[in-house]
Amino acid sequence: MEPRLQTRLVTRLAPRVTSPVAFPVIAKTGEKKPKEPKEEVSPAYQLFVRRKGKWIKLGKPTVKGIALKKGSEFAQRTLGASFKVEPTKAKIKAEEIPYVPSPKVFRKPKVKGKTELKSPIFIQRGGKEPTFVKGARLAAPSEKAELKLSRRKIKWR
Repeated sequence: MEPRLQTRLVTRLAPRVTSPVAFPVIAKTGEKKPKEPKEEVSPAYQLFVRRKGKWIKLGKPTVKGIALKKGSEFAQRTLGASFKVEPTKAKIKAEEIPYVPSPKVFRKPKVKGKTELKSPIFIQRGGKEPTFVKGARLAAPSEKAELKLSRRKIKWR
């Protein structure tokens, strides 16, 4: 037997030389983009509602106007008649909404000697006071229903 002769084909790859691409240099003309207005950052306020003699946090810290509005709505809907809004260290990206609880519906606490408190407390006026209005205490159907429910609970005990 004779040895077979084989031929191998070898293809050698030549290394490619790439030249760097030159980008055109654009000179700045001095025109600047107008800056977008930053969102207003306002201080946050925490709403506290008085329920069964204790101050309870209600919701998350929000803008003062929204906190006052939520507090006044909560006081008019439930038997909890007083609420206060305290500033927190947090900041919120939201617009300030002007809101002042009606002085016909809410009064300040009657404290001798103190004119200004750290955080203002708003107390819902009673029905016997001379400025009785629609938002006064125990005028809302939800408040009356809550009274009935509490009386039933007492009877069941």
